[in-house]
Amino acid sequence: MPRQADPRKKQRILSIATDLFAANGYHGTGTAQIAEAAGIGKSALYHHIKSKEDALFEISRLLLEELVQAGERIQRKTGPADEKLRQLSRELIRNIGANLTAWRVVSAEFDQLTSYRKRIIAELRRSYEGTWLAVIDSGTAEGLFRAIDPVQAKAIITMHSQTHLWLRHNGRLTPDEVADQLCDLVLLGVGASHHGNGPPAAAS
Repeated sequence: MPRQADPRKKQRILSIATDLFAANGYHGTGTAQIAEAAGIGKSALYHHIKSKEDALFEISRLLLEELVQAGERIQRKTGPADEKLRQLSRELIRNIGANLTAWRVVSAEFDQLTSYRKRIIAELRRSYEGTWLAVIDSGTAEGLFRAIDPVQAKAIITMHSQTHLWLRHNGRLTPDEVADQLCDLVLLGVGASHHGNGPPAAAS
């Protein structure tokens, strides 16, 4: 029987590949560099990943599958949509905060993926965004949120997903505090009691 790949060794290789992609760029990194940094030969490397594109795909897939699964769990929970939105926000920012380098690589190098790999990652992205959209729609149906344009809904998701551009390890705020500030901003804007184009009037 063929020898099974050790998932711990594969995860270590992917972590090394992530750091190399972040430092040198996708085009500046080769499988030989990954193998050398991992302290293994090319033949041993190929037992775990077949190419640097395979490494980029696996890094992307693992991050997104974790988010998709978490998002689906949150969506299935009972409770109001505003609380689900806050849970989605916290889950995403925690994930980004714990995997900052990987998220920066995945975001910057997505277009290097080709064929079925690119389709799979794009579908995972759509699936995860769909969870956010479903929660937003349920909030509107519950009367918690006003009806918003799809462009605004997309902006809400992007505001969260692009925090990898500025989030820092050991920053002033914890990931949950960052998420809560973003979510407070979103809920202030989409709250059903805030109609019109301007901000809510100040209390007298």
